[in-house]
Amino acid sequence: MRRVGATLWASLVVLIALSASAPAAPLSASAPAPLSASAPAAPPAPYASAGPAITIYTDQLAGPAFMGLGVEFDPYDTLQPSQIDWPLITQRLDFMSPGFLRVVEPASDYFGGYDSAGDPTYRWTSPHVEELLSILSYAQSRGITVVLGDWANPLIGGDARIPADFIGDLRNTYGYTDIRYYDVMNEPNDDGTSCEFTCWEGIVKTVSAEFTRLGYDSWLALVGPDNSNSWDDTQSAQALDRTSGLDTDNPLDGDAWVTDTLQTIPGLIGAYDSHRYATIWGVENGVYGDQMRARREEISNLDAPAKPYFAGEVGLTARQTTPFAVRDPRMTPSLESLLDPSATSASTFVDSQPNITTFNYGIWMGDMMIQGIAAGLSGASAWDLDDAMHTGGGYGSENLKQWGFWNSLGGQDGYPTSDLAPRPWYYAWSVLSRAFPAGGEPLVVPGTGVPGLRVAAARIPDGRGYDLSLAIVNDSGTAHSITVAVPSVTGPLEMAQYDYFAAERPVDANDLPIPARMVQAQPASGITVQLPANGMVVMTSHGFGTVATLDQGTTMLLDDLRDWQLTYDHTRGLRFDHADPGEFNYAPSRVGTVGNRRQFLAYRAGQMTSFELKAYYATERTLRISAYGSEDGATWTPIDLASTEPAPTVGGHRMLAELLPSQPLPAGTNRLEIDLGPGTELAQVRIVAGRSGPACLASDLAAQKADSIGGVTLAAASSSILGLLGAPGVRDRHVWRYCVTGGGEVGVTFTRRGAVSLVSTTATGFRPGGIGLGTSLATLRHRYGDSGLRAVGRSWIVFSAGVVFIIRDGHVEAVALASPLLLSHDRSLLSAVKLALGSGPTTGGGPPAAP
Repeated sequence: MRRVGATLWASLVVLIALSASAPAAPLSASAPAPLSASAPAAPPAPYASAGPAITIYTDQLAGPAFMGLGVEFDPYDTLQPSQIDWPLITQRLDFMSPGFLRVVEPASDYFGGYDSAGDPTYRWTSPHVEELLSILSYAQSRGITVVLGDWANPLIGGDARIPADFIGDLRNTYGYTDIRYYDVMNEPNDDGTSCEFTCWEGIVKTVSAEFTRLGYDSWLALVGPDNSNSWDDTQSAQALDRTSGLDTDNPLDGDAWVTDTLQTIPGLIGAYDSHRYATIWGVENGVYGDQMRARREEISNLDAPAKPYFAGEVGLTARQTTPFAVRDPRMTPSLESLLDPSATSASTFVDSQPNITTFNYGIWMGDMMIQGIAAGLSGASAWDLDDAMHTGGGYGSENLKQWGFWNSLGGQDGYPTSDLAPRPWYYAWSVLSRAFPAGGEPLVVPGTGVPGLRVAAARIPDGRGYDLSLAIVNDSGTAHSITVAVPSVTGPLEMAQYDYFAAERPVDANDLPIPARMVQAQPASGITVQLPANGMVVMTSHGFGTVATLDQGTTMLLDDLRDWQLTYDHTRGLRFDHADPGEFNYAPSRVGTVGNRRQFLAYRAGQMTSFELKAYYATERTLRISAYGSEDGATWTPIDLASTEPAPTVGGHRMLAELLPSQPLPAGTNRLEIDLGPGTELAQVRIVAGRSGPACLASDLAAQKADSIGGVTLAAASSSILGLLGAPGVRDRHVWRYCVTGGGEVGVTFTRRGAVSLVSTTATGFRPGGIGLGTSLATLRHRYGDSGLRAVGRSWIVFSAGVVFIIRDGHVEAVALASPLLLSHDRSLLSAVKLALGSGPTTGGGPPAAP
């Protein structure tokens, strides 16, 4: 296959995407347009003059629909129902708009023994159960999903009726249809040796059988394994991830329980979940996102892409020395290095978070969620709502666990009044929760290439269109700027911008966050955001302004590379690989090369808008992959690629990179060629095609055919151009116009019979004989001589050998190709040129006159 340009090996570049509906000149990455006319001046901290720029495609989803961000909201250990400040809790939860609540109420609390018939009875009037009913009533009234669970084995005496009948009464007697998930046991892997995996597996099977017998499986799903996990994101643990794999980096197995669950009882689990208490180093270095990306792939490959994977509890680790050495025989000396780097030998474990009141805790938690959302995590529940909810953490006179957004005992029992106020991390968590609601669809986001600078994005279905949300965190000590382009949002979009900065976190009279500004964004052209060191910005149109109609693909080609059925061409030096599935996140089949020569496979799909390639390569080698696009399969143009941050795989020894076009695909991208080099294996190709609206042509308008402009040839039928290039930005009966990447347009005029009579361009990419936009008339005359030129009309239209040059103020303003018949009639030629350039009528009046 003939190509334009050289082969690129995973070439990663940045650009500001142009609007598909406007031919305006591109924005410069080094001098981005302001967000709004009223935006405040930049803070005094210096910003990078030209930060990274990334492109996000709204038709490339990172995972299943989002469950939302939630919070742990349990019955209180310290307060009676009448003592709880329900108006305060309601006000703050209403603003947060959680996607779900995780609520734990153990069977040991609600089970009241058996009646004379031997049926379970329940303590409906006990304080904990009364508080549970209040929590469920709140969730029901707001349409919030509830994940209900137990702290321990709910099968008292082995009786599955105890939890099953209780949940049935909650739904059928009290009307709580908001309970959609049930977690049989909290952190079963941290239960010492009393209940290891096979024990938990047996509990799940017993509960599942009872739920199925009662018909609950139509509305209630089991979640699991709900395992605890800490200390597997340190630098030493990350080294294990890269070698022996993610399932080897925790002394209590940690997320290895996810693999065990997938390999034993996937059919019983409706949503997978794990707990994560991260180290500061792990968050700041992106380890959480890497691990969540690998787990998401593992679940998709071993079970189903549609099944959620969420964090049942999430926070930063509070333990400063190992909790395993003194009480768990599974602790081994080789795992001592997995401790939090901040650990000191003199410290003791207290179940409270020492950083909970600091601004930085909000940055770390926000960073965790941005990493998780971008990796396809389906949601997360913050631990926890209120210090006063649980005891045993050593905080103050009531021995509270200090983990909350606030402390309801603030101002009493010796606790400071300031404890009642929302802590900084409530600000970060709540604005993320509002911007990324349940039902939102997280998008694949490429890495920024800047340590600590990360982005998450989602499209949110909203009636007839979509809302858009972006979250950007700078978890580093250096100020940065970044430009994010979303080419499918072609018009202006009003977005609220929330700033979580140390010196700026605007709130209202109730200490609830308010936008720092409203932004009239142009997502297709690029939104530039400046962040100070350790800052987060959340931008959303959800709940603000009008919804967007996305100019994106309408069909998908998904190839898991099990055979060649979906490709239309490939070289013989490719082989299917099924060995060592754990090293590939259990992808059952991949394609790699045989020998040391580059090989290719090719796909055909009309009007591609984006694609995603899931590629694996050995940790000690280099990713070798490149891509090319074509209109017709004859001429191929390189497509620069952007990548997610490479992530170690579940089985180790390999890295996963998800690759996207670094800039919008031009109109007329109907074929995709993927080239693979030695050591790289391709596990999945996802192509989205059938563009719903117009797109810009590639800037090199002469790349396709010598007798065409942008692939449009004279005498071609309008139907063939529509199939080749897709919908134009301007479409009239007798003239179509396409924008061109980098600026300018291509105009096409048609005869009464729908054949192309003239094609013109005001872009720089078509220069026959070296003459094009901006060339002086003197140079033109020198090139062709007076005998080869002829003036037509008062605007100096001159032509030679079928090429038409349109002159204004002594320079070439446009270049065109015209049919011989049109060239022989000056009046018709002038009329066609005016239509093509947009200076003539586009409705009425009929086509240019032609004999």
